[in-house]
Amino acid sequence: MHDSASSPGLNTTVGTRDEGSSSHTPKQAGLFGSSAGPNGPRATRSRGGPARGRANDAHDLAVADRRRTDRRRQAERLVQRARWLRSDERAVVEAVYGEGRTCADLARLMDLPADAVRRRVRRATKRAASGLFVFVATRRESWPATRRRVATRCVLEGATLRQAAAELKLSLHAVRKHWDAVRALYEAEGAEK
Repeated sequence: MHDSASSPGLNTTVGTRDEGSSSHTPKQAGLFGSSAGPNGPRATRSRGGPARGRANDAHDLAVADRRRTDRRRQAERLVQRARWLRSDERAVVEAVYGEGRTCADLARLMDLPADAVRRRVRRATKRAASGLFVFVATRRESWPATRRRVATRCVLEGATLRQAAAELKLSLHAVRKHWDAVRALYEAEGAEK
């Protein structure tokens, strides 16, 4: 093997050259300079025999059971947190996660496109699943009235800062100031844990 710095007849690819010949035979350069790994040619993996298959089946069933349990717990947690959502969002979250209805069923009942219902459910569940949501829902009663109103409107109800400012008849600056205070309180509590 020669590199381009020591041999003027070679380009930058890794290659071999027969002594006394000017012909260059390039090699495929992989991670380790060739197509082989550090321990020789790549080995293919076998799937295992019947005994391994039975072990995998038992493992797969245990994993699937754990996933179902986790999903059930998450659904129960979302339904519990839904009490702090707006009534329209609470209704769709409880229907999907509490009653097991599909978004397509809800869309037919609500006379809305299914994608609109899915977006509504996704937004509400994403908000309700956040730590900030639970923090505001459980701590807001001890805050000053304006901060409580801003936090409720922005975090629990999902309004933007501009929407909250318009609806609460506050300046955007005031809303942002309270929003920043809520975030600082949340982050400070997270740092204490």
